[in-house]
Amino acid sequence: MSVLVAYPERSIIENELAKKAGMSVSEANRQKKDLVNVGLVAMERVGKSKVYQVDQRHFLYAPLKSVFRSLEEIYREIANKVARFVTRKHKVEAVVPFGSLALRKVRSDFVKEPSDVDVVIIVKDESQIKSTRNNVSDFVGSKFFLCMGSMSIS
Repeated sequence: MSVLVAYPERSIIENELAKKAGMSVSEANRQKKDLVNVGLVAMERVGKSKVYQVDQRHFLYAPLKSVFRSLEEIYREIANKVARFVTRKHKVEAVVPFGSLALRKVRSDFVKEPSDVDVVIIVKDESQIKSTRNNVSDFVGSKFFLCMGSMSIS
């Protein structure tokens, strides 16, 4: 379901859908059968293949979309919160994302190989580095560390 919600405009062939979901085609088909029966997912036969697409008009689509947000979207929101925090509290030149978030290559395996949120904070004066680092560390630790895992601020 998360794959279909992530690509609501696309019709996705069953093999691709199973691959993106990390399951066998038969398992994916078992799960999609009920979704098709209740009208949340539309299924169309194209030759010998089945093609699926989420129905954005279904009353469950909006709540599911909020549940199945992409990790990239969540990580970008975290980076934006850090940027807003640091720019309100300190005189900074820029807050620049880099790494997987900037490249739009956030790893989807949150458990085994999670991506991190990399940002560079450019301050106007070298004397601000320590206080900025400490404030950002406290902010990230209080807002995200408990639910996200490890943290590294350098």
